[in-house]
Amino acid sequence: MSEYDSTQSTIAQPDPKPGPFLAKVVSLVDPTNMGILEVEILRPVGGSSSEGQLHQVKYMSPFYGQTNVIYNGQGTDYNNTQKSYGMWMIPPDPGNTVIVIFIDGDPKRGYWIGCVPDENMDFMTPGLAATEAVVEGAYTTSTGDTATRVPVAEYNKKDASNSSPADSTTLQKPTHPFTKVLDAQGLLLDDTRGITTSSARREAPSMVFGISTPGPLDKQDGAQTGNYGKAEHLVTGAPVSRLGGTTFVMDDGDDKFLRKQAPGDGPPDYAAVEENETGGDVTRPHNELFRIRTRTGHQILLHNTEDLIYITNSRGTAWIELTSNGKIDIYSEDSISVHTGNDINFSADRDINFSAGENVNITAGTNINQQAGSAWNSTSGTDSKITAGADAHILSGGTIALDGSPDVHLNSKKATKADPALKPVRVPQTEPWAGHENLDPASVTPDNTMAVETPATPSEPAAFKKYSTSIDTFARNPPPANS
Repeated sequence: MSEYDSTQSTIAQPDPKPGPFLAKVVSLVDPTNMGILEVEILRPVGGSSSEGQLHQVKYMSPFYGQTNVIYNGQGTDYNNTQKSYGMWMIPPDPGNTVIVIFIDGDPKRGYWIGCVPDENMDFMTPGLAATEAVVEGAYTTSTGDTATRVPVAEYNKKDASNSSPADSTTLQKPTHPFTKVLDAQGLLLDDTRGITTSSARREAPSMVFGISTPGPLDKQDGAQTGNYGKAEHLVTGAPVSRLGGTTFVMDDGDDKFLRKQAPGDGPPDYAAVEENETGGDVTRPHNELFRIRTRTGHQILLHNTEDLIYITNSRGTAWIELTSNGKIDIYSEDSISVHTGNDINFSADRDINFSAGENVNITAGTNINQQAGSAWNSTSGTDSKITAGADAHILSGGTIALDGSPDVHLNSKKATKADPALKPVRVPQTEPWAGHENLDPASVTPDNTMAVETPATPSEPAAFKKYSTSIDTFARNPPPANS
């Protein structure tokens, strides 16, 4: 039991002391939209207390500002009014514990200055990490694969089996709805672009930094509801569960797993330090990254360990990746459209390859000019037609040969067949895509990605299962010394 017990505390009278005090959030009713909370001061169990009014305390931001009102003009336009800026991160839900102070002991000048995490309730924060300790067990993906690690919520403290955890990190937790988002994107088996270990409970001291918003209140049918506030302004039947929000994560990496090779040199094999595996690079801990990801799955990822940048939309229908060795891969389920008011220039020191399932259309307002340093080949499966509105000129430094069946109505030398057009070997696909460079850099070197007449069928994305981290970092193996 904590030193402070909200079930045994009472409402405090205005205190002449400035604090700081522990306080429980009672209500979020704030007609001023200034982050005011209604709180109850928590007294030590057995200490003196008296009945009285609740305290209303204002929000104190770590950083906030506005331009000075003395410089306001008389007009009503932008130039003449104040402009605000800063950090706005409020409010915590009713029942949370906050720290409050009263300026000079004045109860009318109270501020809440920080939040006190509920004991052991920090697994989801800030990155919505995945673990094998899942109440429902392994998750079957939409493609029939098995995901043993999935994003989870916090463990249930009302479950009797969780009443006195030796290490709450290892307790089973319910599957988070974000699991379905990653499944739909094709990223649930992907340790790099999909699931993450960015949790406050991964190691101590934590190497994970970031912010996760609470997300919208869950107003779906059957979602949890509750009451909060005091009798005179009691809010009843209010939604009390959250859908999960946006995560902003700066992760300095998990040194329990070390990448064995640089991302441009080899696949994502990791040495498990706690299993006494050797050969890992201490400068490349697992999951060192910067990530912004929304509740529905929109993502910008800068991954240091795998040395890539990855951007995707919520459904996985469009993504782009910049790789360690300098590739730029783009996938779009629909169209890719580009427009410029001036030129579009393409230049490649090797080949430029175009392949279309149907037509290739090129239209120019004036001229179309083509030049080949050696041969120019054109092949069609049926008819070939050239139409000119005026003159048609064919100029050759050697023989012009025409050959047709049944007839050619010109004298000719025997014509030779044109060389076939080549097709690109490496074409990004919908996720999960096994062609990501970091999965097997040696297979996608320039020598292995030259265009060919008949490309091989893309391989199945088994590489994600092969190279996923096989040991759950949250299993505590071996357990920490203070467990």
